[in-house]
Order: sequence, then C-alpha cells, then structure tokens
Amino acid sequence: MLVRFISLKIQAFLVVLRAVLWLGAYHCSAETIIWTNLSGGEWGTKENWNPNQVPDAASHDAVITNDGKYIVVLDRSLQLANFTLGGVSGVQTLVNNNFYSLTLQGTGNVRTNGVLRWRGNLLGSGTLAVSGQFIWSGGASDPAAAICIETNGLLQVEATSFLYGALTNEGRVQWMNDAALDGRCCGFVVNQPNGVLELWNDQPAHGIFVNAGTIRKLAGMGVTQFGGTLTNTGTVDVRSGTISFGGGSATVFENGTRLVGTGTNQLGAGIITLNGEIYSENMVLAASTSFGVPALKGTNKIFGRWAWLNGYLGHDGPADVTLATNSVLILAGDGTHFLYGVLTNAGTVLWTNNGYLRLGNARFENSFDGLVEILNEPTLDGNGTAHNAGRIRKSGSVGTARVGVPFVNSGTVEVRDGSLDFDSALTNQPSGTLQGCGSLRLPSLSFINQGRISPGSGLGTLNVLGSLPQTVTAALDIELGGTNQGSYDRLAVTGAVEFPGTLNVRLANDFVPKLGDQFQIMTFASFSGDFACLNGLNLLGAARRLALVYGSNDLTLVVTNAAVGPQAPALRLTQDKDRLLLCWPTEYAGYRLLSATNITTALANWVESPLKASNQVVINPIEPERYFLLRKKE
Repeated sequence: MLVRFISLKIQAFLVVLRAVLWLGAYHCSAETIIWTNLSGGEWGTKENWNPNQVPDAASHDAVITNDGKYIVVLDRSLQLANFTLGGVSGVQTLVNNNFYSLTLQGTGNVRTNGVLRWRGNLLGSGTLAVSGQFIWSGGASDPAAAICIETNGLLQVEATSFLYGALTNEGRVQWMNDAALDGRCCGFVVNQPNGVLELWNDQPAHGIFVNAGTIRKLAGMGVTQFGGTLTNTGTVDVRSGTISFGGGSATVFENGTRLVGTGTNQLGAGIITLNGEIYSENMVLAASTSFGVPALKGTNKIFGRWAWLNGYLGHDGPADVTLATNSVLILAGDGTHFLYGVLTNAGTVLWTNNGYLRLGNARFENSFDGLVEILNEPTLDGNGTAHNAGRIRKSGSVGTARVGVPFVNSGTVEVRDGSLDFDSALTNQPSGTLQGCGSLRLPSLSFINQGRISPGSGLGTLNVLGSLPQTVTAALDIELGGTNQGSYDRLAVTGAVEFPGTLNVRLANDFVPKLGDQFQIMTFASFSGDFACLNGLNLLGAARRLALVYGSNDLTLVVTNAAVGPQAPALRLTQDKDRLLLCWPTEYAGYRLLSATNITTALANWVESPLKASNQVVINPIEPERYFLLRKKE
C-alpha cells in the first residue's frame, strides 16, 4: 500500500507541475512562428516560416498546423517554449533521425493529424501531449519532462528508449521490434483506465508502473520481465509468451485485477502482493530462472483458474488466499510448495504433482463447496492443520498420497485409487464420511470416528489399514447388489474394530436376497462390542431378514426367515461413555417416540421426544428416570 500511496502522490505532483508550466508558458510573452511550406523542408530554413526566422529559442512557439501532407526535417538541436504539430486535415510529420535534442519549457501538442518521428532526447521540464502519433526510435527523456498520450493517441517505441521522466497513457503505447522503454533510473508510467500498453517483443520493463488500464503482450514467445515496481488495478492480457512479475522492489495486484490471455502471467520472484478480488485465466506462481523464488502475500479471493508450481504463499508477510466457487487451482511441479497463512478452497484444487505442500504454522481449509482432486502421490506435511468440509478425492494413481498434519473431516474423503495415508491425528466428525474402494491408512493412536464409513465408489471394498475405534455416533453404510464379491460393499480392516454406532444396509440394483444368501461385509483382526442401531435388516414384505453372524475375524449377513405379517419395531438401548442412545430400525417408518417420568401417566400426557435423527434419541443418564414408548403416528 506504501507503493500505491507514493504512486498517487507522484501523479498528483505531475498534474500540478503540468498546470503550472502551462500557465507559465502563456503568461510569458512567447513569439509565435508558423510553418508555411506545404511541400515540406528543413526546420533550419527561415523561408519555411512566418515570420522568416527559425524557431530556436526558449521564447519561441513553433506551430506546424497548415493542412496538407508534408514532412518537416529537424536539422539541429533546439529550445522552444511550446510547439504544436497537426492540422485539421492531411498528415503533418516532424522527423528527427539524427539524435538532435529538444528542450521544451512549456507544452508540445501533437494533434490528431500530427506525426512526430523522433530519434533523440526530450529535455526540459515541459509536457509532450500526443493525440496523434509519436514514433520514438531511441534517446531519453529528461527526469523533469512529462509525456502524455491522450485518448486515441499513439506512442510507438521502435528502438530502446530511456524514460527518466513521467509517461501517462490514455491511448496506446506500443513496444515494437526489439525495443524497450527503459525507466530503471526514475521512469514513471501511469496507464490510465482506457490506456493500452502493447508489448510486441520479449524485452524487459523497468521503472515504476501504475496500471489501471490494459497491459497486453501480443508477440514474442519468450519472457517479458517486469523488474521494476508495479501497482495494478487493471488488466494484464498475455496473448503470446509470458510476462513475469517480481524481481523489483514491489509488485502489487489490487482489487479488480484481471490476469487473462492464452499466454502466461507468471508471479516469478520477490514479494508479490494480491489484495482483494483477483480474476485469473493464466496466473502461475513459479520461480523465475533469473530472480529466484516468489512469495505471494495479502488477503485475497481468486476467481478463475491459476497454477502453483513452486514458491511460497505467505512467508515474508501473511497470506490469506481464498479460491472462489467454480474456480480452479492446479498444484503442479515436483518441488515443495510452502504455505504460511490460510488457503481456503471453495472451488476445485487439482493436485497433479508428487511433491510436498508444507505448512508453516498454517491452515488448509476445504470449504463446503470445495473439491480437492488428488491425481498423483503428493504429501501434505509441516506445522499446521487441515480441515475438510467439502470433498477430497484420491483418483488417477495407484500409489500413496500422505497427510502428515492433524486432519479434521466434516465432509467427504473418498479413495478411488491407491492409498491415502494419515500419519497424524485424524478426526472424522459426525457429519463426515470416509468412503471409496482404495485404502485408508489410519494413525495408530489418534483416530476418532464419529461419522460415517461407506465402502465402495458405487459397490466395492474399502481397505482400512490400522484399527477402527468408533463412537456411538459412527455409522457403517453397506449396499447389497448381489452375492458375488464386488457386487456388495465390504469393509476390510487390518486391525481391531470397536462396534458402537449404526449399521445401515440398503439393497442396490433391484437386488432381492434369497433365503440362505450370505454377505461377508467386514473382516478384521479382532472386534469388541456391538452395533447400537441396526437399519435395513428387516426385508419387509418378503418374510425374510438379515441376521448378523460374528466370526472371530469377520462379520457376515445371512438371509433368514422372518415372521409373516405386520411386526412392531424393537427399541435398542446402548450406553456409550456418558450418554445413552435409544433407536429403532429406519425401515419402520411413521413412528414417534413418546416419554414420561411415570409409567402410569395417561397416554395423552406422554411427551414426544426430540430426535437426534429420524429414529434415534440421545439420553443423558443423569436426567430423572423416564419411560419410553414407540407409537405409530396417526
């Protein structure tokens, strides 16, 4: 923000300076000398002027405005108070091919039909205002001089020129051939909201740049390095090659910045600040070969699409980066990505590399709308935490991805291919789901399952490498679509299983089990306890039910006979540490749970109990004694 403040102060100073110079020029008694030779000629021929004298003094105003098409050739260095180039019609051209200098004290106006072809220096404290064409083929501008390209005006830089003063653009500025506009000493470029700065090559940019308009790279398949100071609120449109930012004193992209085009906007080195809402089609955070590793900081929200190949989010100042809904971040490159601060994903993160995302006292948040697609075998580690409220999905690689920081899941973690290893604490909250047909490696001492486990991406087997301790709020979802392995869900646990929680069974693909069918839905090293709630075991209307058969190392569902005719559901009561869970099967719809503190209370006075779910209620054991009654809704 300091750079922006200084930039605004400089702009204000230049405006005041130009106004003072303009007023001063016209309060002095300048002598006006007018060009009269409509065939063109040399500046130094007095007969070409009226009166017949050559304008060549700080007190002279030179005027070349007669209509027609002609060329005036400069044949000397000169001083002027003011000059005007361009008539109502035709083309009036002033040419300097021999590096002569112009020392201007007031204002030089290049009007719409005027063309200034210049190879030389612009000296003095005056202002060159261009609404026609200014073609600059080398030389330098004085630190006190100002160049203003007005609406519809054109500055075309055809050979490297040195800007030591200020350039304000409301029209179009073009860097052509192998030319550069070099302002590394003290040049100051302000590209106004309607201004366009066109780069037709790969030459570097030096100086102080404030862009509220459009910077557009149109040619050159290489890299244009912005090595100075940039404050941007406008558009950077790269249609060819790359523009690489950083390596200078400061690069700041403010609210409203648009980084677009078929080329690449590279955040390549140094400290780069993003503030506010940023739109990107082609932003890449990646180290420049010449200037080292980039570090991005600031509080921002990024819309569109961008890639992070290496470097830092944060580090030399905090970063709070949010990827907006429907936006995409590509984590690529096999190096280490460092996060210092907060990265929040509400869009899609495509994690394509095998490298590291290393947290430095940082936090990764995958919000409710966020998707993290792990397409390879990366590692999330360091000092920090991760929280998933959306969806994290491992797919596309049969190898192993690792999470080495404390991880809290309140959304969905799905392993479609390979293995996802949790090496630190893992908490699956009541709203969280662990699912898939790959492998989950759980931490040995710091796993808490309060939520849902759902084997298969569709139907299939989920492998759990480690032990599976569960709380009473946990649930296991099993789908049965046939009797062959692969046509029904299965949970294979290499360690011990604790069984409080809920078993939910559902039929899939119009499958109807036959009497005697068996489904080995779990394997384990050992088990303890039993499920608190059982849903979907009663095959209503088929006179069959699914019975749980525990073996020493497995759990099997077996289809058995059930009583014919209407049946009432049974209540199950389970204690889990400091609470009780009362439930009944969900296949018995249309029931409500009533309670009273006295069993002799008239039925009309029993109170309906608030449910944890459609068929569950949690009871605090220290509450007064209560009686419960399950009753069909009328």
